[in-house]
Formats: sequence, C-alpha cells, structure tokens
Amino acid sequence: MRRSDASLPAPYPKRGLNKGSLMKLFMYMRTLATGRGDTERAASELANEMSRRGHKVYLAYAGDSSGKPAYDMSSSVGLIPLERGPGMMDQACDIASRLSPHILLGFYSSPLVFESVYLHYHTEIPLILQECSSPERIIRKNWTQPYESTEIAALEREAATAAACRIQVAIPEYEDFFPDYIKANVRSFPHAYQIPHGLNQQSKADRKRIISISDDTSNKNIMVLLQAFKLINSSCPDYDIHLFRTIPHGEEAINEIKQFIAENRLSERIFLNDPVDDLHAEYAKSQIHVTTSLSESLPRCVAEAMLHGIPTVSFADSTGAGALVKHGVNGLLASPDDRIHNLAAELEKLMHDNELRADLGAEALKGSAAFDPDSVYRQWESLFEEAAAYGGDQRRLISEQMDINKDRALRAL
Repeated sequence: MRRSDASLPAPYPKRGLNKGSLMKLFMYMRTLATGRGDTERAASELANEMSRRGHKVYLAYAGDSSGKPAYDMSSSVGLIPLERGPGMMDQACDIASRLSPHILLGFYSSPLVFESVYLHYHTEIPLILQECSSPERIIRKNWTQPYESTEIAALEREAATAAACRIQVAIPEYEDFFPDYIKANVRSFPHAYQIPHGLNQQSKADRKRIISISDDTSNKNIMVLLQAFKLINSSCPDYDIHLFRTIPHGEEAINEIKQFIAENRLSERIFLNDPVDDLHAEYAKSQIHVTTSLSESLPRCVAEAMLHGIPTVSFADSTGAGALVKHGVNGLLASPDDRIHNLAAELEKLMHDNELRADLGAEALKGSAAFDPDSVYRQWESLFEEAAAYGGDQRRLISEQMDINKDRALRAL
C-alpha cells in the first residue's frame, strides 16, 4: 500500500529533462528468462529499441548469472539478473538506487505488480506500469485465483496502479477499467509490429492455409476451431489448418488435440507444429487467420496477420481481437451464442469467397499502419518524458489524484 502524504519527504528539486533528451531507463520484467510469451517479447523489443535510440537501458529480471533472456537482447542493454529468494526485490532496490534512472517501468498482469510498486516506494523513482493483458482478464482470472473474489482483486489492482504516475494499455477501451483519478494517467497505444526485412509476403504454400497461434491455456479455446473445421472440411477440400504454438504445450493439451485429429481422420488436414521463433514466414503462406481466444490485451497474432494482409476470424465477444477486427471490414466476427457452428459458418464464407477474402485482407493491411514501430516508440518516449517530470516531487501524483477524487485517492494510500 502507499505511504500516507504525511509520511512523504519534503519535495526536492526536479531533475532537469528537456523534451527529446536521452534518458536512463530501469525496466523490471520478472519472467524475462523463464517465459516466452508476448509480454517477454514486448519487454525485450522495447528495451532493444530504446537502447538503439540512444537511451541507457537496464533490464532486471529473476534469474542468476547463467539465466539468459528468452529473446535476443542488444549488447547495449544492461541486463540485471536478480538472485531469486526473499531478498530479490531488496537487491533490485539497491541496484536501481545506485543507477538513479529517470523512470522505472514494470510489466504486469497479476499481483506480481506489487514487486514493481515495492521497487518504486523504496527508491522514489517515478513508476510506469504496462498492463500486459485485458483488465477484465487480469481481475477475473489472473488476480482472482488466490482469493476467489473479484471485489478483492479489483481493490488490490486499484491500490497497485494508483502508485504509478503513468500506465500504458494497448487499446483505448481499456482506459474505462480504471477509476477516474487513475484514468487521468492512463495512455493507450498499441505494441510495435513489423515484417522482417527481406521476407517475401507473397510466398504462399501450394495448398491454402488457415493459421492459428496458441498456447496450452483454456483461454485460447483452440478445440472450438478444430470442432468447427470438422463440420466444414469436406466442403472446403483445398484448405488445411496449421496450428502453431508460442510455447511447448502441456501433455494433456497435446493429447487432446492429437486424439481429436486421429478420431476424425484429419491428420492430412490439421497440422500441429512445434514452437517457432519467427512466425512471419508462416503467415506469408496463409490465407486466413483464426483466433478463438476468449480474451487478450492486444493480440499479437491479429496484428501480425494484418501486417501480411490476412483477414482474421474471431468471436464478437473476444476482448482484444474485437478491438482490432471489424466485422465485414477487415475480418469476420462470429456470434458467441453457438461458437462452433457460427465460427464454422464465418470460416466457410471466407474460404469460398476469394473476392471477400482479398477485400478484407486489403483493409487489414491498411489498418496495420497503427503498429508502425517509429510511431509507437515515439509514443513510448513521450510517456517516459511525462513520467520523468515527477522525479523529485513525491507529493505531485497524490495531489493530482486527490484533486480528481479525494475520497477514493485517500483510500488507495
């Protein structure tokens, strides 16, 4: 919880920082060496790009001297593996205090956000949080599990995010999940995505492909796609499904998919592929992208499909995907009232109509301009500058919040 205003030290002079100045950034991504999801990738890419732009970047994570980040890191990024154990965050605080960065950036989608808050309060360095999933999923799933109470989860999330002078979310709709006194400090912009240089975007496979990216969580809902394809595969004999995993599946998930393929004699139509580091070459061979995920922040798979001019089929109630896919414009959204049959109908429509598929794909490609790396990273730099202005004035954030909603801001102290 936050310290009360009375316990705060008297303000000291703000650190000078002109617009466009190079900064010293301290990022904390606990699972950098143990996870291989979108959050770890986004943290790695952001650190690499900010370093390339001339900022001094430090990236701390749980590990040891032999623990390497899951994704490639620039040699100019200062990697800080923290020794796991009860004193890990005290170690992080000591290092951050000695480095004296302009800002702290913490990535979170669970109660582990309190590690970043702890780091902030023990160093008094301005804190930015990146919320790495949809707020609804964070509260109802990621946070609720220890308590089985969404009310407690929501209160704890509010107390944690109240400590940040800036919060980044992927899409504007997520701003409404914050109370008014916190919402004023929330900024929404997407992640940066681009196709690797030199990739032939027209490199289509001999047979037509439906591509779907998943991990082994129930949230991805992958069996719904397979059951829908079972209904229509005979009417669309020129299409196959290629499933790609971002992480190795658990044995149970693997067995369920393999059993379904075997029982329905679809081994020559549905292919379960091992995890690959770069999926762009696979998108380039595909005609349709499908995501059956129930909730995401801003789904990387949809953004990457858009970059390749591939329409996405998803569900109308899927948070994240629904923010990017506009039904009948750049993709199709199936009604959730009968997921299997409605998904099958939307897929079949797209598989049989080459003109519709081309039109939706062209609009998807046009919309992918929102992920332009230069534009996105300039927004990150502006966010860093906004947060750095809080350096040296520990009272400012609380004062601003109390001006908007005094009672609720005080409750979060």
